[in-house]
Amino acid sequence: MKVVITGATGFVGSQMVPRFEKLGYELLLVGRDVGKLKRMYPLNTVCDYSDMSKCADRFDVLLHLAAQNNDKSVDLSEFETANIGFLLEVGENAIRAGIPHFINL
Repeated sequence: MKVVITGATGFVGSQMVPRFEKLGYELLLVGRDVGKLKRMYPLNTVCDYSDMSKCADRFDVLLHLAAQNNDKSVDLSEFETANIGFLLEVGENAIRAGIPHFINL
């Protein structure tokens, strides 16, 4: 299975990526900080959001874990931008890449 994961450097992502690796899934890890992704996951393909639709061609599913969590002090508009606006942007990129399944956690 070929899986695109956003938010791989977060708590949930850091728990899931090793499990998917053990299952032999081909992973594309997408984030804002490509350097951090490469340091954490040197054996996986990584890219930033601007390249996602190019890199994710023919992947089976996008698992969207990236979010603004409520453990940080941000105002409502920042929270909505991160968790609604950004979600829609990632979804549009998934459509452009032809990814047939999108899971938002």
